Amino acid sequence: MRPDSNTADDAVQDAAADWVARALATTGGDPPGLAAWLAADPAHRAAFDALWVLAHDAALLEALAAYDVQAEAPAQATGVAAVAVHESAASAVAGAIAPASGARRPRRSWRPLAAALAAGLAMLAVLLWPRLRPDPGPIVAATAPGQTRVLRLDDGSVLTLNGASRVRVQLRAQRREVALEAGEVFFDVAHDPQRPFQVRLGPARVQVLGTVFNLARDGATSELSVYSGRVEIVNGAARQVLAAGMRIDTASTGLGALARFDPQAGDWREGWLQTAGIPLARLIERLNRRSPQPIVLADPALGALQVSGRFRLDRPEQTLMHLAQLYPLQLQRRADGIRVERAAAPQ
Repeated sequence: MRPDSNTADDAVQDAAADWVARALATTGGDPPGLAAWLAADPAHRAAFDALWVLAHDAALLEALAAYDVQAEAPAQATGVAAVAVHESAASAVAGAIAPASGARRPRRSWRPLAAALAAGLAMLAVLLWPRLRPDPGPIVAATAPGQTRVLRLDDGSVLTLNGASRVRVQLRAQRREVALEAGEVFFDVAHDPQRPFQVRLGPARVQVLGTVFNLARDGATSELSVYSGRVEIVNGAARQVLAAGMRIDTASTGLGALARFDPQAGDWREGWLQTAGIPLARLIERLNRRSPQPIVLADPALGALQVSGRFRLDRPEQTLMHLAQLYPLQLQRRADGIRVERAAAPQ
């Protein structure tokens, strides 16, 4: 009766693993009996060579060494970007385990060395995968004036873009990054203590774990408003932590003074802006996000005029007419948009 080929192959792999383990522990030559065993059958040489390659795979050894270092000093670890389990190691594992015919068949627990190395590979895959996996490419979202957009991220965060806005999102293994390149965005950030959520806007950086806040870029100045949770904003050496109901401006000169607002009051998503004081230029920029036609200031000096009140952002022309009644302003409707001018002095 012909011996079972699976059993015979298992025995060869068992013996090969034993011989590799002995060879690794032997100095000054091969262990006694190895040469004879290799010469007895070509299958012996094939099994031994496959496990020998696996035991000496440089990428695997490098990965294991890197993991040992990281396990000893996890606080200093910033990622193991250079570690990669090369395809040669995977090929060696496959060659050591798969039968020559390529047929799939069940295996019992043999190959002490191969099993240990394969377990090492599996452990690396589980523990280092968040650092080894490639980061997905950035997500770029933009809106035209008068348009809004809701962007739902894979981490569960939701970004609502106002008109004339643009963001670039990069969800990495260890952090989540957003660049607010233009306009205004309302952030509802999913809580993830393992991956801080950072937003860059010009020279400033905002960082949270999970909270709700709004960011608006108005020319050279940006405004942060916190609706729930806590948000840290950093600009150069200046740093401030805001709680719900707090608002702050940031510019190239640093951070402004903290201000209070009512998070329950309607905001731009409902078409409103309520402010105790804002330069006219910034109000015009916010109106432009909703306006189907451009609104321009005839004189840049007018932009410094402080205005306050509750304004309808979703009805730009109506708001401009209201402003002209309250402040020394007049409107000129032109083919290319609406021009805001200083009102003529009464005669």
